Amino acid sequence: MNKQITKLSAVLFSVASLAFFTLIILYIFVYKPPTGTWDEKILHMNNNWGLISFIWRLEFIIVVIIAWVSFNFSASNKWWNLVAIGHLLMLVEYMLMLGGYPKVASEETFQIINNMAVWIFAASNLIWLLGMAGVYQAEKGWIKYLGITLALIGGVIFLIVILGIATFNDVIFVGPLVNLLYLLNAYYGIKILKNKAHNTV
Repeated sequence: MNKQITKLSAVLFSVASLAFFTLIILYIFVYKPPTGTWDEKILHMNNNWGLISFIWRLEFIIVVIIAWVSFNFSASNKWWNLVAIGHLLMLVEYMLMLGGYPKVASEETFQIINNMAVWIFAASNLIWLLGMAGVYQAEKGWIKYLGITLALIGGVIFLIVILGIATFNDVIFVGPLVNLLYLLNAYYGIKILKNKAHNTV
């Protein structure tokens, strides 16, 4: 791959990962998603639509960037393809949420859109987390073991949800682990950039 494209990809991967980490924090602590009934969730969403739609639109753009960057990196490590595919699948989730939730007028409609979004969320995260585990497997030192650990724990949890062994409510703790992986990825992007500058990748 062209050296300039690699450097650009490394910078974008770092910035996009840090931005995604920040937006998840914003979603949790500023938007504060409710845990009540479906109509309470929709009411809260509609009352805060400006904020939540802004977060989701930015995340959509970030996910596109990460997918593009991952395809670029796949020239040197095929595991990046899974990272890219997982993020491409994630885009469908945002389309459903941005286009569907504002139109919800019944519990049935809410459950259909929400369940579809949840399944896409679980599948896309499983795919890209497995990909990152493979990416970090090729590294050395602490970043290798921390990256593999965070990715595999998250991947196994999402697999358990997909298999129906547990629900998201049972494994809600996985969220911070995945978010920590985005933070680690931000550092990893800088590492790739430094390695490229020294002609070691």
